[in-house]
Amino acid sequence: MLNSEANLNEEKKEETHQEHSKKKKNIFDSFSKDEKLLKEIEEQKKEIENLNLQVLDLNDKLTRKVAEFDNFRKRREKEFIDLISNANEKLIASLLPVIDDFERTLKASDKTKDFDIFLEGVNLVKNKFTKILENQGLKTLEAVGKPFNTEEHDAMLEMEKEDTPKGIVLEEYEKGYLLNDKLIRHAKVIVSK
Repeated sequence: MLNSEANLNEEKKEETHQEHSKKKKNIFDSFSKDEKLLKEIEEQKKEIENLNLQVLDLNDKLTRKVAEFDNFRKRREKEFIDLISNANEKLIASLLPVIDDFERTLKASDKTKDFDIFLEGVNLVKNKFTKILENQGLKTLEAVGKPFNTEEHDAMLEMEKEDTPKGIVLEEYEKGYLLNDKLIRHAKVIVSK
């Protein structure tokens, strides 16, 4: 019996020792898990800080880009307004010599009363003026003798004329013009009927 009591005590001690070891192991496991959890939390905090820094950096960049774009847009608007305001500057500058020629022609007409000389001066100025406009892309529509075209001509009147088929432009009341191949004024014409 002594043997069996000693065995029982021994077994109880062994069980107690095993339970104590398990509890100890659980405590260490728990502590180890808490340590891992704390490390993960620290790592996540660092990641959140990094992400917050990235967000701040991206917000700063976005703010700068928005400001740059706004400045660019304002600059383009100003350039566009300047362009529109000064679009005809080149044309007007090229027409100034024509005004000078007209003034000289009128001044010369006061000195001489010869109509032929005056008319010659006016024709020279007109030719110079026409040449400047042609250099700017202006073309005259040729209408007389051509078939009537509603896209280029406005009929002022229809007239009968022998030896001329119907729908041919007989006379031009007002010339039509193209600017860089775009119609800017219809020719006003008299058409055969």
